[in-house]
This record gives sequence, C-alpha cells and structure tokens, in this order.
Amino acid sequence: MQKEKIVIATILYKPGIEVWLRIKLALENGYRVYIFDNSPNTTHCPVNISSSPNLRYFTLGSNVGIGTALRQICATAYFEHNEYLLYFDQDTVFSSDTVAYISSFCAVVEDRGTFSDDRLARLSSVTFRDRKSTSCRAKIDVSGYSLQIVDFTINSGALFFLKRLKKIGWHDPKFFIDGVDYSYCLAAAAAGYTIAELDNTPGLNHSIEQDDAAYNFLGLIFVGRRYPIYRRRDFLVSSTKLIFRALRIDARMTLWLMRSFAIFCLAQMIIPFSRTVPK
Repeated sequence: MQKEKIVIATILYKPGIEVWLRIKLALENGYRVYIFDNSPNTTHCPVNISSSPNLRYFTLGSNVGIGTALRQICATAYFEHNEYLLYFDQDTVFSSDTVAYISSFCAVVEDRGTFSDDRLARLSSVTFRDRKSTSCRAKIDVSGYSLQIVDFTINSGALFFLKRLKKIGWHDPKFFIDGVDYSYCLAAAAAGYTIAELDNTPGLNHSIEQDDAAYNFLGLIFVGRRYPIYRRRDFLVSSTKLIFRALRIDARMTLWLMRSFAIFCLAQMIIPFSRTVPK
C-alpha cells in the first residue's frame, strides 16, 4: 500500500477565491501542496493557507510560464524523494472524492504484484478526465481501472511518475503556455514511454471554469474561444516547433498536430463571424 499521500501541485496566475478553497481542501485532507506562483506581485495567499506546514511556495519573481514552473515543481518533488506528483491547472475543479480516487489508484500502482502487463512499466503519467477519451489507441485493464493509452493529453489532472519523468527530461521551459503539454507527450514518446488517460474521475471538471463558449457559424455549432493576438502568436509558433519535432518521432503524432493546427486556425478565423449560443 501507499506509504504516504501524494503531492498535489498547481501553478497560479492571479487566482480567484475558488482556487484558494481547493488548495485549502487539499491541505485539510492531509496532502502536501506545491504552489508555483507566476503572479507574485498580485497574489495574496490567505493566512490559513500560507501558515500550513504542508504548503510549499515557489516563485521566480515574475511570470516565467508553465513549462519552467512545471519543470521546477516536478524536479523539486523528485529530489525530495516523492514517487508521484498530481498536477492541476488552477481552473480545474476537483474535490475530496477526486484526490481520494487518485490516491486509491496510486495504492494499486504501488502493489506491483497486481500487474502482469509490461506496458504499465512504460507509463510516464496518467491524466484523469471527467469525460471519455476520444483518441484511445490501446487499453490496459488494471484492478478495475481501464487505462487508455493516448498519443496526446492535457497535463491538468495528471499524475506524473517522477522517476520516469526525470528520464524523459522534465517539461520543456522553452514553451511558455501553448505547447507545454504536447511537448511533454512528444518527449515521452521519443524516450520510449507512454501516456494514459482514465475516464469519469469523480468530482473532476476541466471545463466549468474555462472561458470557452459555444458558437454557431452558418448552422455549425462548435465550442471554442477567441484568443488575444499574443496567444494566437504563441500557439502558431509553438505548434510549428512541435510539428517539426514530431517529424523525427512519429508520423501519426505529426498528422495529429497538423490537424490540431488547422482546426485552431480555422476556429480563430470564423469565431468573429459567429454568434454565441447557449452551451
């Protein structure tokens, strides 16, 4: 069984009260929490949180981006002799049931005697989802958990196996916001590791606090977001770098990234000419 609770980590940028409530919840449930603050001059950590002995606070004094922040907190957790780190974006909703469910999964993972599938030893992370994966290419059934092997995933709600993440080389600090997740996925594939997703995680919601909206364009209903120009530029530059990296790794992953690039560009072009509709 698991010897101690997992580390929970998040990266902050001008957080709202709901973010602090989730951090407080994790601390009250006995979890150690790592915060990397990308907005140190505007963040006001509540006293009942900042005084907790289970809180670790990191900052480099400015917004250094998600790639650098993830690299810092994951490497620190590893060198402090932790096996796992559970990362949530600040706008991902989770509950006590969520972390209890993921902790139970960790307990199963540590019981190596339950595994007969060698593919499990190549997992570098498991992303816990609130909905069904649409890109599953293989499955691993482990003690009631149906893990779906995917090429690409989001990092939020991701349980990182830190020893394997170290061998991959941590997250890439060259990516500021866009591209961090997919760069990690490419690096994992290049190092011979795989990534899994687990559906229907209790209490988890990746979308309710997002700024996405539903749009209608000539009868076509789709969900998206109109990004400011700096984010569009960041996405285009990051995606171009990722596509060239993928060309050296895997043809299927390259095609997926090219498709993602095309969909993003199309959505950003038609959103200004679309009308919003209720989700």
